[in-house]
Amino acid sequence: MFLEQLPEILRAIHEMTVVEIDFYEQGLQRSIELSPDSESYVAVCRSGTTWQPNPSIERIDRKDLEEMLTAAKEVFMRAFTETAPGLAEHPWVRRWLDGAGEY
Repeated sequence: MFLEQLPEILRAIHEMTVVEIDFYEQGLQRSIELSPDSESYVAVCRSGTTWQPNPSIERIDRKDLEEMLTAAKEVFMRAFTETAPGLAEHPWVRRWLDGAGEY
């Protein structure tokens, strides 16, 4: 699931290291490998099915990527906090947020 990987992805982007996002759920069988290249990231999409991405490689500015992923985390937490405020304070959720870091 994307959300469970989000802290690791954000940490890797912040540290300018390679990271892979695995979309294994619901039979998608796809992954996106993000590799740093100067001030941007190269995203390579791979499919484990007959479907093939077109294009399979894209480039994105590192700062834009980090902002987009941070926004996804913030939107999720806003919705989560509104629907389950007590659960949003659970230690497991707090540890997940701590793993995501504040950049």
